[in-house]
Amino acid sequence: MSNMNKKGVSEVVQVVLIMALSILAIAIVSKYVLTLSGNLESQLSPTVDCLTMKSKVLGACYNLGNQIEVRVNLNDAENPSLKISTGSEVFGCNTNSCSTCQLKEGTKTIYLNSQNSANENPVSQLSYQFGSCSSQTISVTTCVMP
Repeated sequence: MSNMNKKGVSEVVQVVLIMALSILAIAIVSKYVLTLSGNLESQLSPTVDCLTMKSKVLGACYNLGNQIEVRVNLNDAENPSLKISTGSEVFGCNTNSCSTCQLKEGTKTIYLNSQNSANENPVSQLSYQFGSCSSQTISVTTCVMP
């Protein structure tokens, strides 16, 4: 009779071990699959590269108030962030910040109050950068008033 009890205990131990191994295997496989998928949303969403980006800076000029007006044409599907630099100052504009430049689709004018615009040596060129694309330069002229 003592042999029967030992057999019963070993069967219970076997079932518990098989269940523990099954749970461990499921956890390992699920961790592996989740690691491979990473951030699935960003992988599946279309990305805009610098060659196909349609957003661009159309021009920059000084207005009568000595502000720099930057005309930008934006494609809303790209949702780009824009960084403008005068060399000594950097202006960052994106859809989440910058009260003077709400970047939405279409042509917009951004007004920059540069410290250099009031100096004797006004800025002659601006550099701008959309997202992580390489920066480009544009000449700053005097605005034509109607």
